[in-house]
Amino acid sequence: MTPIKSLIAGALFALTATAAIAEVQSHEVHRFKDWHVDFNQGDNFAWCSAATGNFHVNANQDGSYELQVVVPGAAFSDYEAPFSIQVDRGSRYIMSDATYIGVSIFSKNIKEEVVIALATGGQVHTFNTVDEYVESFTLAGSKAAIIALYECQQKLPAPQTPTY
Repeated sequence: MTPIKSLIAGALFALTATAAIAEVQSHEVHRFKDWHVDFNQGDNFAWCSAATGNFHVNANQDGSYELQVVVPGAAFSDYEAPFSIQVDRGSRYIMSDATYIGVSIFSKNIKEEVVIALATGGQVHTFNTVDEYVESFTLAGSKAAIIALYECQQKLPAPQTPTY
């Protein structure tokens, strides 16, 4: 795992596991049904997240999207393996770059069509690397949440280029 991927995964994991951490500030910008959208700001990065239960869609400064699924009680070692989701009874979207770390599964650079499917669907089902069912999440309220996520992403500051 690259240092940047580890940093992002660690920051997102810490936000999930605890209400606040010293380096990252977060505030809610939208809430509808079971969904909430948060603006998150760290020292050198910012992102927006839309979440319902343990299912998160993150929008990054560079315009990319990623998924995070928290699996309570899991103890993943740091490895990469495919992960997939299915919206309603439609096609499966395979996230070939998923990272399993701690209690979370992350998938970076998900396609915009997946985000649109999440905004228009009724339920999302998640499956692990061996195609076993993990958990389902309601998408009630997801359209408003994804719109708020997009609007939040448009307000993110441009990514900072590290100086050496």
